[in-house]
Amino acid sequence: MPTMTLSPDSVSDERTSIVNASKSRSSAAVDLAEREAGLSTSAEAGPAMTEDDTVCVLAVLAEMQRIIDRHLEKTGQTQPKS
Repeated sequence: MPTMTLSPDSVSDERTSIVNASKSRSSAAVDLAEREAGLSTSAEAGPAMTEDDTVCVLAVLAEMQRIIDRHLEKTGQTQPKS
């Protein structure tokens, strides 16, 4: 069975190679994840809101404002003007 002798320099070089390979794999993984995130974000955005969507959002906002106004009336506070 052959015996292999390692010098401290060869061990250090091997560690450096392993670290560099690990960094490049991590970098590639991050790049891929960023690309996939960009693709999924653009795919989810889809078409703009429809008129029905806008009406629903406005109705929810109006109801929220009514709830806030009732709360302020009950607590005797006034809503700050913006």
